Amino acid sequence: MAKIIFLDFDETLYSHVTNRIPESAALAVNKARENGVKVFLCSGRSLSEMDYFDISSVQLDGMIANNGQIGYDGNNNVLFDYPISGELKKLILEKFNSKTVPMILNTKNTVMCNFINENLIAVQKEINSPLPPIKEYEGEDFYMASAFYSNEKDWDDLLQLKQLANITYWHDGAVDIVPNNVSKAVGIQRILDLFNIDKKDAMGIGDSENDIQMLQYCGTAIAVEKAMDSVKQVADYVCPDIDHDGIYEALKHYKII
Repeated sequence: MAKIIFLDFDETLYSHVTNRIPESAALAVNKARENGVKVFLCSGRSLSEMDYFDISSVQLDGMIANNGQIGYDGNNNVLFDYPISGELKKLILEKFNSKTVPMILNTKNTVMCNFINENLIAVQKEINSPLPPIKEYEGEDFYMASAFYSNEKDWDDLLQLKQLANITYWHDGAVDIVPNNVSKAVGIQRILDLFNIDKKDAMGIGDSENDIQMLQYCGTAIAVEKAMDSVKQVADYVCPDIDHDGIYEALKHYKII
């Protein structure tokens, strides 16, 4: 049986159809913890973004945020953090300040945006998130950038970062950008090291491209039914989607609950 579970948030634990964590998912997570299994969120979102959502129905041991850049314990104390630096930081800020593509920067305590267009509005609406405040960058450490492209030229321009960045698709027209040596899997390894747990005893559950390295790294890999085909291909098991008791069914299947 797995000793620790890493759960993606959007459309894995949290439904954007009902805009909540389903009762079955909350029951499954809380029962797993009662049975001695640790449960961490593992998301592209920042901790500050979690204030948008009611997650009070679940008890968690912590969170890996920004696709592996920051780790928190269950009391939101920082376990590790690695702000973006060097040439990648310089290139991201050049794109952010040029305002050719909408971009969001995630700092430890907030998110900021360079400008807003229809594509960004549509994506944020689909993930039940408010529009981020438009701000000028003033030197804060940031941990991840998200870019919202609306045409092929925008995407081609972003690919110039590819040599330095791990760019992962999470929505039609939206990508996350972190250093190329960082992923959810890297964040997971840091948590496993802290708790002296072997990766064979870790379970990952996700649905998007930024979950692939997490699933490949964990001893047990689960994709939800509505996941991208590329995610399902690396999974050991495909469970129903979040609106059809997927988390509950997955943990029952592996006898965690």
